[in-house]
Amino acid sequence: KMQNAWECDANCTKDYVGPISALQFTASGKFVVSGLGSMLKVYDTQTGDLVLKHCVFPAGRVHGIKELESREGTFIVWGQKTLVIVFMKETPNGLEISQGKSVELIDWIFNVSPEITFLEGVQNDLVFAVGMAHNQIQVTGYNFTNDEFSLIQIIACDQNSLLYSISLTLTHNTLMVASGTIFGEVLIWYPLISTHVKASLKGHDGVIFRTCWSKNGGRLLSVSDDRTTRLWEGVEPLTEHVISKKGDEGIPVVSCRQTFYGHGARVWESLFLLDTDDGNDYIITASEDRTIGVWDLELGKRVSSFEGHVGKHVWRIDIDRQKGLLVSGGGDGAIKMWNLHKQLNSLTISRKEEQKNSCVQGKGIKPQLTTFSFDILEKSLPGNSSNEKPELIRTMVLSKNSEFLFLATNRGFIFRVDVSKERVEQSDWTELFLAPGVQYKCGIFLESREAGGIVIFGDATGNLLAISSETPARFEPKTWKASTSRIEELLPHSFGSPPVGSQKSVSFASTAAQTNSLQIWWLSFGVSDSILECQILEGPEIFLPPRDNSPKTSTTIWSLTSFSPASGIWLLLVGDSFGNVFLFSYEEKEGEGKEERKREIKGEGE
Repeated sequence: KMQNAWECDANCTKDYVGPISALQFTASGKFVVSGLGSMLKVYDTQTGDLVLKHCVFPAGRVHGIKELESREGTFIVWGQKTLVIVFMKETPNGLEISQGKSVELIDWIFNVSPEITFLEGVQNDLVFAVGMAHNQIQVTGYNFTNDEFSLIQIIACDQNSLLYSISLTLTHNTLMVASGTIFGEVLIWYPLISTHVKASLKGHDGVIFRTCWSKNGGRLLSVSDDRTTRLWEGVEPLTEHVISKKGDEGIPVVSCRQTFYGHGARVWESLFLLDTDDGNDYIITASEDRTIGVWDLELGKRVSSFEGHVGKHVWRIDIDRQKGLLVSGGGDGAIKMWNLHKQLNSLTISRKEEQKNSCVQGKGIKPQLTTFSFDILEKSLPGNSSNEKPELIRTMVLSKNSEFLFLATNRGFIFRVDVSKERVEQSDWTELFLAPGVQYKCGIFLESREAGGIVIFGDATGNLLAISSETPARFEPKTWKASTSRIEELLPHSFGSPPVGSQKSVSFASTAAQTNSLQIWWLSFGVSDSILECQILEGPEIFLPPRDNSPKTSTTIWSLTSFSPASGIWLLLVGDSFGNVFLFSYEEKEGEGKEERKREIKGEGE
């Protein structure tokens, strides 16, 4: 059936609806060429009109497009194991497109290099390298006169790892390859010189979806399943200051220059925006979270983003640096164009303003993200068994002044770690609490004039725990049942007064998985027999109203903010896991009980 369907649709008479799998501006900037299923679609960048569509692979899918620098309008197009040369030219009758014979390689094709012009003894009109799925490079020739491909050489890396991506560039008359493996590392090797790995780039915690070389080959971007983008510098030449250590096989391990966090899902692609050698640059990233991020390398953070695709995924992006345009292709099948010139002007002004403010505050240096790591303190449970699971961090909470980190482990320990120093020693760990086997899911840090620092954790069985952050503890730990479902989120806020009218209290809210509700809590502190006691006060419970356009499954509340426009009147904004925002109003009354409070909280819509 599938084969017959392809045969019937061999001329692409019907439009395929699906994700954009390849995208490129033409060298002239007049058109954008996209891969959508088996087709190439060409759009006018001025009008956005579809001017041409052409079926390249009747029984396959377009995975990549690269225009030749020496021949405008000539493209290498690949999908699965197949390569083809496509020709596009403008005529008085409009844009015309044609293609040569296709050739099938021995493995899946992930990328192709720019044109190779420095090989001696090669008689082909065009020579380029093809990067394949098992870390192999095929040097391929092509003659335009007889439309024939030829195999020049196949080079296999000595680390025959299965790849998720590969990127090829030319520098110093050689071919540089960055192979993104399924094991979260990038292997750098020079196939025309040696099959040995020159360097290993380690740091990602997931498979490498895409790598991108800078123009001169001195910098590399990598994106991963771990939702980060990483910048590597000094890859070529490999200087001593970038080699942090030697790996198990004596391969140099290159240190990551910067790590960029901020996307809410996997990152699929990244590009240098200006691609300058002075480091005064931005990078553009495309993510599963439907956004395109703009990151300032000098400030080390995301400074802008583009949003417009629906559903999931921005799969592909490309930049026309001359015209200052960005084009993106999403899982929704849409292609969108963005004005980068306007965005860059505004970003440059913002950067200067931020640098000016830093100097005014006496910093005088550009802001940087400082990172450090330390080993987990291994502490066994009482009556420890030799089969005890390794210690893992389940959740963590940072104190208000960032001096202490509170860690809850899978064995049920809660530690306070002093992170105010450059190096964390074992003596900086303090055990605050132990509930063997309890799996804490989230936490929050609060402060009270009477009790000092308070750390609250929610666990997988619906219990809440409040402990003192200080040693010795200023009050006894308190555990209470908050829900029959696991605690999903703890949210700080200031809302009304506790039912008993105590002024010595702090408040927060808890949400549980798929309950459609949010519970307000107060912690009230008073002295009894010279001992500070913590009293748990249950406040109103907010229920989300039923919605016709929401899925039938229960929702979870993820965010909350509240404010009081007048005395005794409160407004609450609540966000849920399906993207809805609700506004609630609440009016305090003298002498009311908890049930009356619940009835007075009214939902005002989305």
